Amino acid sequence: MSQKGGRPLNGEDKKILIIGLGQIGYSNAEYMKKLGLRVDGYDIMEKAVQRALAAGVIQNQATNFKNYDYYIICISTHNPDNMFVPYLDGLFEVARKLSEEGTPGALVGIDSTITKGTSRKVMEILKHRLHVVHVPHRFYINEIEEHGVRQMRVVGGCEPCCVNEAVHFYHDMLEIPLHSVNPVEIAELTKVVENSHRYMEIAFAEELKMVCDNINIDFDELRKAINTKWNTKILEAKEGIGGHCLPKDSQMFLDFSKNAVQHSLLEAAKMIDYRYRAHIGRSPEISPYATVNKGNNDRDKVALYLPFEVISSLKKEFNIGEVEMQSLVAALINKIIKDHPHEM
Repeated sequence: MSQKGGRPLNGEDKKILIIGLGQIGYSNAEYMKKLGLRVDGYDIMEKAVQRALAAGVIQNQATNFKNYDYYIICISTHNPDNMFVPYLDGLFEVARKLSEEGTPGALVGIDSTITKGTSRKVMEILKHRLHVVHVPHRFYINEIEEHGVRQMRVVGGCEPCCVNEAVHFYHDMLEIPLHSVNPVEIAELTKVVENSHRYMEIAFAEELKMVCDNINIDFDELRKAINTKWNTKILEAKEGIGGHCLPKDSQMFLDFSKNAVQHSLLEAAKMIDYRYRAHIGRSPEISPYATVNKGNNDRDKVALYLPFEVISSLKKEFNIGEVEMQSLVAALINKIIKDHPHEM
């Protein structure tokens, strides 16, 4: 058995718990199982657990978080009722359960997409009894060999000791190449910015498709011609931007950047996607423009949904920017809650 720093590299004597057995958790468990590691699974959805058990990617269904060496959090971070809305309450509930039952000194790897400040909040909940790192998951199901679990990943930790534990687990044991960053907030922003950038790339293709349709130009032929240039790649324009990641992750970016910049390319991209859906005859999916928290957790948020056409018109009418507009809408929500507390 190979050694590094006195520790076995293959991890056969270690117990791993995958928390959340959706696509991210399932793919992680499947990969680790192929390496011969001992992997158990935990999910609040019994169906997800039974699927993993039936496929043999996990050994056992965990009923608690006791006696594990590695905890890999792979739960969804979008609102159960609306995938456009980021939702971190479930992750913090897992952190509180780990605080009570987790093994002191164990590693907590957050693979789920999170926003800035989340890792340190988890560390606070755990009181640094466990090591906390963020290693945003990268996975493309159609190209598993090249872009499966084993591909270059970014890692950031709340403390240097956390990063050391992460390197031993992800790099030495799982054989995943790592790009280490400091502070951990850089790792947190990585996935959010990656998917926000992708969102804008798709939105540009949608805008170009609408332009081509309106001036009677073949979009596909124009796209092929443009893409002959070595440093340019216009994407396809399909059925609008959906899925579990891009809408939610781009909203995370807008949420934390709204007080940093007055105008946003990403906001414009969301408007383009809204218009494109109408252009191709699909019902536009409207994300919440502003939210107000009337309680102590994400489920207590009240959201106001406005089509981007309305937002743009109001900004122009009142000659205000994005920050002022969001403040105005938030004030409106607060007034509605105050005037009609029992109806919200």
